[in-house]
Amino acid sequence: SQELVGTNVKAVYVPKVKEYYELTISLLMCFGFAFQLPIVMSLLSMAGVIQSSFLRAGRKYALLVIFVVAAVVTPPDPFSQFVLGVPLYMLYESGIIISMLIERGRKRREVAEAKREEEEEKREAAEEARRRAAAAVTGTPQGTLPAGE
Repeated sequence: SQELVGTNVKAVYVPKVKEYYELTISLLMCFGFAFQLPIVMSLLSMAGVIQSSFLRAGRKYALLVIFVVAAVVTPPDPFSQFVLGVPLYMLYESGIIISMLIERGRKRREVAEAKREEEEEKREAAEEARRRAAAAVTGTPQGTLPAGE
């Protein structure tokens, strides 16, 4: 504690630790949850719940919501609102980029899978044609087995 002694005045400063800890913990929690935004966005994108085009279209609304949330959860000074709002918006933008990368990878996998399926169908058709040609040469009717087998 600090003590200020004047001519007829004595003032003692006793800091209140509880309010300091409450403010510190609330700010740490807000910043901690804020930095989870790209992770949540990427998981939702992987699940197919959101798309990057939706996120890009909602940028102006997201900016408004981000700064309203920053105003509510921080102390009533513009600096702390700015300190929470700007990084949160940058994290939102990074979530959009991550979502675009996830969608691009999903499209590549789908194209590769479609190509594999097409090649497999061609292989099966060629094998079936070979079997029919072999059956025509041997004279065995298609779909029947020789007697005794």
